[in-house]
Parts: sequence; C-alpha cells; structure tokens
Amino acid sequence: LHALGEKARLGSVYKPAAPELLYLDDAAWKAALKGRAERQFTPHPQPSGPGVLDAGARAGRDFAPERQREGVHLFTALGAYLAEKRKVGNVVIATYSEGSRERFKSLLEDEGISGAGLISRFGDLPEGKGALALAVWPLESGFEAKGLTVVSEQNVLGERLVRPFNRRKRAENYLTEAASLSPGDLIVHIEHGIGIYRGLETITALGAPHECISLEYSGGDKLFLPVENIELLSRYGQEEGQLDRLGGGAWQAKKAKLKNRIREIAGQLIRIAAERALREGEVLTPPDHIWDEFCARFPYQETDDQLAAIEDVLGDMASGRPMDRLVCGDVGFGKTEVALRATFVAAMSGVQVAVIAPTTLLSRQHYQNFVERFRGLPVRVRQLSRF
Repeated sequence: LHALGEKARLGSVYKPAAPELLYLDDAAWKAALKGRAERQFTPHPQPSGPGVLDAGARAGRDFAPERQREGVHLFTALGAYLAEKRKVGNVVIATYSEGSRERFKSLLEDEGISGAGLISRFGDLPEGKGALALAVWPLESGFEAKGLTVVSEQNVLGERLVRPFNRRKRAENYLTEAASLSPGDLIVHIEHGIGIYRGLETITALGAPHECISLEYSGGDKLFLPVENIELLSRYGQEEGQLDRLGGGAWQAKKAKLKNRIREIAGQLIRIAAERALREGEVLTPPDHIWDEFCARFPYQETDDQLAAIEDVLGDMASGRPMDRLVCGDVGFGKTEVALRATFVAAMSGVQVAVIAPTTLLSRQHYQNFVERFRGLPVRVRQLSRF
C-alpha cells in the first residue's frame, strides 16, 4: 500500500512486497504451532511404542511382473485381483485424469467387469463391501486397508512421466525471444524485409519510455520496433544476405514474385491431390478390444497437438484413400508415438509395416521401443540394418 501511494507509482508495474508479509518465518511458524497437537504421517513401518499408531494400511499390489511377462494379459490379471478384493471390501481405481478414468472403465468392461461407478470423493463409496469405483486421484501407488483396496493407475500401467504442455509463443514472452538474438544477426521484418539486429534501446515517446528493438537497413537507416510487436520479426535463414532499403519497393516486389510462385505450386498440388482422391487404398481401423490397452501403455501425457496428429492419421488410414500426410515436430515432441499407433493399427489389420530410419543407431533405438510397446501382442518386430 505504501508503494502504491508513491507519487511515481506508475513508473513501474512491479511492486515487490517484503517476504514476511506473504510467508511465516521460522519463529512465526513455531509460534503458530505452540499449544497445538502435532501429528506426523509416514508410509514406512515404525517400531511400536507410545505415540505410535498403526492405521492398518499397507502398500498395494503392483502389476510390474504381469507387464513384463510374455503371454500374460495385464487386465485379465487385474480383473482377477479386483474380484478377490471385492469379496472382503470395496475397491477404488485411482486414475490421473478424466480421460484415463474413461479408458480404464472401457478396458474393465472389455474384461467383463461391469458396474464400476464414477466417484469424485471418498464419501461417495457405498457402505458394506463389493463396490467397484473409479476416481480421479493422482496417487503414485495404491494401498490396502481393512475393507478398502485402492489401485493406482501407476500400479497397473507403470511409472507415468508427465511433461509440461508447450505453450504457444506469445508477445508477452518478448524478453526471452529478444534475448535469443545477438547484435549483428540478420532478421526479416514482415513489411520492411531483411535488416540487422543491433540490440535493445529505450526510446522516449509521448513522455514515456518504451523498450524497442533496434534494426538497421541498407544505407544505415534505422527502425525502432516496440518489443511487444516482436511477432513481426523472424530469423533470416542464412548468416549472410543483402539488406533491404527501408521504405524501398524491392522487398514488396520480392513478396509479390513469391506469391505468384506459391500460386503455381498450389495449382500443381491441387491437381496431384485430385488424382490421389480418385485412387482407392486399404481401409485400416483400430481393433476395438486392445486399442485402448495399447494406448494406455504410453507412459506420458499426450499433448493437444499429438492427439490431433494421431486422430488425423487414423482418419487417413480409415478413409480408404492413399495417405498424404507429413507429421513435423522437434525432438521429444512425440512423433514416434504417432508412428507407433499407426503401426499398431496397420499390423493388427494384417498389413506389414516398414519403419525407415536414416541411421543404424536410430534404427536400433526404434527397434527397442517397438519391441517394448508391442510386447505380448500378436505382432512380430524385427530389425533390418547393415549388420
């Protein structure tokens, strides 16, 4: 409040507050606990004695052996375990998300296990025994207690590695983008063409300072672009190039010529696409029963772009037309998973699949990944390389 009352309060958006105004320090924390009872929970066994209470819960069953063994159906083993535990109490399957919960419900129904309810909190469980429920509880591991068994998604499918979503570039992130440029780099302004990045400069306009990107063009002309408009810039594809003249017509002529060339290429692509649309191809669709199980083996959380790519590819395969699709993405963006699911659909439809890699090392890595993902399925995976 003191900072906001300052005369120059509009000079900065950042108004820091002292840490003690936001958090309790060690002394304040101890004072807050004074006179209150403290309880410490631990999943590890403790020696019996005063102040130690055994709540009766134990670590739950892990299905890692079933995941590794050939010829063992994971969800058949899970179904037998659930049936055994429902005889003595209620069972809850804890999943990471709504989508995972729906997938588990579908897989259980495929195994003939019906009647699984969806709950949002522990109090929704009915009294007595024999109930089976699915809940969105992000537990790393399940547990067993008197009258209750909790099985986590990780117990069944293995360790889940969650990757943060890649946010799209926004103008607010200009500092990171500008910091990635070095003075002397060639850049392209969408309206003025190729110039040289000279650094950041503070320009006073209408009595207020503005952080601007300094660009130099042919003849020494300069352009100061506000950092919030950095989306108008892109890197030039080469280290050397001819600078455009600021305000000249050469850059606009280049753009017009390129647009005409793009129209020609587009016309050729349209003709090729029309010919392809007249051809017929195999109709390949995912099998109903084990498709969800195969998808559940993926140990990461699918991104929106990844799910969209998978849906588009499967749509191509089921269309009965030759596919014409290129999936692009940086390293680690999940392209291999798109190929794995397309391979699964084709192989389970009785079609042979060849996955081509540019190097022997990459071929070996893909071979190991495919063997692991197709373990226990009626698919033979082999490697062919210079060895």
